Amino acid sequence: MAILDLTGGSVMVLPVVGPPGPAIEGPPGPVSTVPGPRGETGKQGPAGSPTTQTYQAVFDQDYTAGSTVGQVGYRTLTAQRTMFFPDVDTYPFNKDFVLADASGQCSPDRPILMAPGVNTGDQIGNGSQIALSSPNQGFRFRRGGVNLWILV
Repeated sequence: MAILDLTGGSVMVLPVVGPPGPAIEGPPGPVSTVPGPRGETGKQGPAGSPTTQTYQAVFDQDYTAGSTVGQVGYRTLTAQRTMFFPDVDTYPFNKDFVLADASGQCSPDRPILMAPGVNTGDQIGNGSQIALSSPNQGFRFRRGGVNLWILV
């Protein structure tokens, strides 16, 4: 951690002196009750921490993810579906948001369309339509600037 000193007309990085902040304490965070694509469930970070992320299985429906969802896996897919992203401004920094076809049924005839959350003002990439159209594939996104999801 550093503090910028702009008083002399130049930028100088000064180290922060003092004891480290308190450790995050408390009971473990929630455990996903929905098995992942390989049957896994996982412990998450401490309750309330920005690392608390979950896997969400979706079964053949449009879905809107919340800011605590780290990965969405479509387990069944019989038609085109739309995955609405969480509001990027509430999503943790340095955490990936992953969308994957876990059904093996994704195709050009059965794509998973990615769309910004309703009424968020967000944009995904350059605003062009992004669709997952290959079986057992996925996309990884990261919080960009204000109202921007970046494909990484």
